[in-house]
Amino acid sequence: MKTKATLLSIIFILTACYPRENKQIKESGIITQEISQTFKMSNNPIKVSKKTTNIKHLNMDNQNWIQFSPENSNIFSESFKKRMNEELLLSLYDIIGEKVSRTEFNFLLSIDCQNLNLVRTNDHVFITASLRTIFAKSYYFTIGWSSPEFTNPLEIHKSDVKNKKVEFNFCDDFPSQQIINDLMPTEIISHKKSGYKFDIEYYLYVFPDVIVYFEFSKNPTEDCLKEIKKEFEKYDETYNSFFVGDLVRQGNYYSLTINFDSINFLNYSEKDFEKDIKNLEHLFTSININPQISDLKIIKFQ
Repeated sequence: MKTKATLLSIIFILTACYPRENKQIKESGIITQEISQTFKMSNNPIKVSKKTTNIKHLNMDNQNWIQFSPENSNIFSESFKKRMNEELLLSLYDIIGEKVSRTEFNFLLSIDCQNLNLVRTNDHVFITASLRTIFAKSYYFTIGWSSPEFTNPLEIHKSDVKNKKVEFNFCDDFPSQQIINDLMPTEIISHKKSGYKFDIEYYLYVFPDVIVYFEFSKNPTEDCLKEIKKEFEKYDETYNSFFVGDLVRQGNYYSLTINFDSINFLNYSEKDFEKDIKNLEHLFTSININPQISDLKIIKFQ
């Protein structure tokens, strides 16, 4: 029972972060946020390299990820909207894309055209926007644009900019680290706390599709890798269509793909909860005592 408290945290993934997740968010009061009266716009654009040039691979509709409220939305030209959609998506990916999993890289940026406050600072124009994540949390910040082809920057958004040079930017009030932390919450169970020979790290929003990474202190033997897969296949006996893939080397890690689709999350009961605690405890204990599995440093659920 010494590991029950830590295993409760892992089972939280199963019980709270899949279908019940929206309920949890609603109950915590973070579905929406009204913009604070004390919100101050920034006038410092973030310069990004825009290394990403192909936006088709992103898990988003890149033409419609920016939502303009219908009231007065015609103050923006269609070519301006299209360019903003594409350019800000590239910037967003360069700011946080490599730190956020592909599944969670799914956002809606909203611009309130009815209460639009265009602020000109030198050659830039700034407005307030909000970003909504896949988990329905909203963040407020400043975006801006500029163009060397316009003497009056307040004319840019009204004009046909299809063949003109326009730069779009997030500003330095963009809460990139907060968004990353909220989308990629991880917990680490130290071997000192659990009593296992290895640490356990997990990202809360992974189920039902999971990739488990194994890091070793030295290169594992083929027998060791086969035994790890066998241990997870034992867990398969609990679920009828639980899928376990093959171990694949990725740099310093070995990965194992798992799918939990057969778990009935919608009817997940307290009895199921207790059963899964025992199953996970048996799984980690079995890995821990398996004499053919050695030099394992950490198991990561992502």
